[in-house]
Amino acid sequence: MSRELCKNAMKPLPASSSTKEWTESFSGHKLPWEIVGNLFTIFGLSVMTVADWDPLFACDKDRDECNKRQSGENSRECAEACLALCNDVDSVNDFVIALMSAAYALQSFYEGDTNLSDDEIMAEGEELETIKSKLDSNGGSTSGKMYPSTVCRAWMFMSLIRDEILEISLGPPLGAHETQMRRKELKRRCEERYAQMPHELRWQPDDNERHRSMSALQFSLQMALYQEYNLNKFPIDRLPDEGAFNVKQDLVDTARKMLDGILVLCANRDKLTNYAIGSIVYHGIPSAAILSVELLKHSKFPQDLRVSLPRSEIIQNLSIFVGALEWVRPSEGNYTLCIRMRKVIKRILDQVLDMPPPNSCHSENNAFHDPAPPDLAISSILGPQDEPDFLEWLNLVDWTRGMLPDAWT
Repeated sequence: MSRELCKNAMKPLPASSSTKEWTESFSGHKLPWEIVGNLFTIFGLSVMTVADWDPLFACDKDRDECNKRQSGENSRECAEACLALCNDVDSVNDFVIALMSAAYALQSFYEGDTNLSDDEIMAEGEELETIKSKLDSNGGSTSGKMYPSTVCRAWMFMSLIRDEILEISLGPPLGAHETQMRRKELKRRCEERYAQMPHELRWQPDDNERHRSMSALQFSLQMALYQEYNLNKFPIDRLPDEGAFNVKQDLVDTARKMLDGILVLCANRDKLTNYAIGSIVYHGIPSAAILSVELLKHSKFPQDLRVSLPRSEIIQNLSIFVGALEWVRPSEGNYTLCIRMRKVIKRILDQVLDMPPPNSCHSENNAFHDPAPPDLAISSILGPQDEPDFLEWLNLVDWTRGMLPDAWT
């Protein structure tokens, strides 16, 4: 079979007049090494989209451990062996070029972030080895420069984790223990991936000097990736325990970070107007919905200490966010949603600020000191004029899947 594959690889692909004729020229008994190599890369790349706990990686107890990385590495080695055979017989065609590109993609997956320029990617021999020796432990460049490959890879890893989150949130309900384990593992990997990104792509909230010196492009990329990182943690923290959704401290903390990011955009709106408007809806509304409801619960039930809320900070940030919602123009697709959200947050803030401070209330005279029931409905603490159904929807909607247009009106 090997001899037949080598003979086929030496033959140039004929010109074809139809799809059937074209596929028959490299399949069946005409199969060449470059097609075999491409099949290995397809498998190796597909493995990256499969969850670590998938039965695909389960092995018999008498066999060596089988996991995602090992499967990908095996595919990469096989693909590179096929490419070497193509080079030995001087085979050059579109499939060989595709194999070279896919083999490089596999290498970047399993050896780290090849944060390199196009010229460096195409280097060979000693030059390539010299370039590789300058990469950091995660495979990233230490030059401090950003390339298209850097940004694409960062978004890819964000998407892979988002895909696993959706698999769990849309799948059958899990037991409390399994949910907790999945949540812990996903959050660990989410934080690990973000920490491994090149320094030029990671947002540092307290580095004000660096923020002022950034270009608009770097600023927008950092903020976009930072908010997507938080948006990945948001549904992880919302994973229900045995089918029931309860707000947890981690969810409140993530919502605070997302809203803080919106305020940074507000202060730098001149740098990225279009992205700021989109982020207000995509990142701002889900975080503001969680914080608004929890702020109101804490104000009406001050003895309920299940989550810690910095009252003053949240009131100030929500007030600024209300102003930011006014930036959305009537021509924007989410205008109606933003107007309703602005109206609801203002009413909640009015109620909260009209209440006496918690420390001025006495338990013997104030029924609000009773803890809030764990399944407290939003409609029980809001009047009909405050659109409780709208907030109930905001509290339950799956923000990883986009918003439902019929719920905006």
